[in-house]
Amino acid sequence: MDNYLDFNHVITFSWMSTSLVCIPLIFTLPIYWFILECIYEEKIAIKKMEKLMPFFKCLCVFSLFLSISLSLGYVSVLKNKGYISCPGIPSGWMPGTATKYAFSGDLCRK
Repeated sequence: MDNYLDFNHVITFSWMSTSLVCIPLIFTLPIYWFILECIYEEKIAIKKMEKLMPFFKCLCVFSLFLSISLSLGYVSVLKNKGYISCPGIPSGWMPGTATKYAFSGDLCRK
């Protein structure tokens, strides 16, 4: 079990991976809208959805802050453990989507 929680010597971290946690929460509103449209007529569905819109807006803001805080928190944990940010784009990633972290510059080149 100890090996499962250990950090590797080289880590590729994407800020987008933390936002994947919130995608199922965001998609609940369109699914709920579709179900209401199937069960009720359009006017009743709109009235029910108007009651949920403030909740959905709060959910979107919460998911944004959650993604940002998880990303910044994980990067700060990596920095505290002694990882350095490698220059360049990690192999297989688009520019700006991920950063490679390693314990030393020699490991960055591998």
